[in-house]
Amino acid sequence: VGIELKTNLTDGRRTAQKMSSNREDSRAIGQEIASQSSQIQAELESTFLVYQDYKARIPAHLQNAKLARRIQLEAEDRFQKGQIPSLRLMKSRVSFQNSLIAYYRALGQLIKAKLKIFEMTGSLNEDVFG
Repeated sequence: VGIELKTNLTDGRRTAQKMSSNREDSRAIGQEIASQSSQIQAELESTFLVYQDYKARIPAHLQNAKLARRIQLEAEDRFQKGQIPSLRLMKSRVSFQNSLIAYYRALGQLIKAKLKIFEMTGSLNEDVFG
């Protein structure tokens, strides 16, 4: 009765190399995850700042639109009385339209930022948006 013992020295080296390679791959993946996580966090913070900026702008745009509308109505009245030329009336109409465009553009950007935050976080926390 005899016992035969065979060992393959190269298998040990291959296993060690494979383990070393796996550790390196794990480190690289960990670094990639950390990098992407940082990028996502920065993008989320940037988007939230955009949201806050447009949220702060909307009341001013709305006030501007209301003022432009009052000016347009006054110009309409003054034009009917023959007190101003039609060019001035047209300018007041264009001014009102431009103020509405600015208001709705800001509102659209606010909604777009809010949706992007929702997309990135997967939740729509109304406490954050106020």
